Order: sequence, then structure tokens, then C-alpha cells
Amino acid sequence: MEVVFSFWGVLIASLIAGLPLVVKPVQSALESLSARLGEAARVLGKGEPEIFLRVLLPNIRGSLAAGLVLGLGRSLGEVGITLMLGGNVSGRTTTVSLEIFNAVGGGEFERAAVLSLLLGLVSLALFAVLRRLGAL
Repeated sequence: MEVVFSFWGVLIASLIAGLPLVVKPVQSALESLSARLGEAARVLGKGEPEIFLRVLLPNIRGSLAAGLVLGLGRSLGEVGITLMLGGNVSGRTTTVSLEIFNAVGGGEFERAAVLSLLLGLVSLALFAVLRRLGAL
């Protein structure tokens, strides 16, 4: 499987760009949980995977969702990493942010403005989702 200049390269670039914004809220949420929750589950005979899925995950789902939305927003606007790993292969690995980059480079400023407006509207929608989740 070839990674560079492929869909997988774009996917990996998006994960790399968005991961820090997912990890931080989840880390903070896990640190704020009482250690007694896990201890109580262990006393009741639960294994580590079950403790994570049935005790910890339900308690951090809001922070996880907020982190995923933030990571998605960050990866949507990424140009540099996407350009390096995914390339800029027309029709295969082009993202909206790369299309804006290409439009400006080609002097198509109106097209770049429309795409920027579209990306801005998606960002506002993500912001509304964060507000709805209570993360902001």
C-alpha cells in the first residue's frame, strides 16, 4: 500500500494535524475523574477494557466529542502536512484547503473566496456543534 500521494497520505496528514486537539481535552477529562471509579469497578471484578468502555468512556464522552470536532476543524484547514503526505494530485488527493491554495496560485481569486467562504461556514457549523456540546 502506497501512502505518499494517496488518500491514505491525506488521512494520515489529517490525523497528525488534528490529534493534539483531541488528546488535550480527553487528557484533562480523564485527569479530572476520580480514581475511585476505576477502583470500584476493579473491586467488582471488571477488567481494564470493560472499565474503559463502561466507566471511563461514558464520563468523558463530551470531552471526546469536543476534541474530535476540534481535530476535524483543524484537519479541514490543513495545507502543509496534507501537501507533503497527500500531494496535490487533482481529483485524488485534493482537499478544500488545497483547492483554495491552488486557486490563489492560479489567480482565481473569486473561486478561492467562494471556497474560503464555504470552509468558513463549515467552521461556524463546527463551532455551533461545540456550543451545543457545552464545550465552549
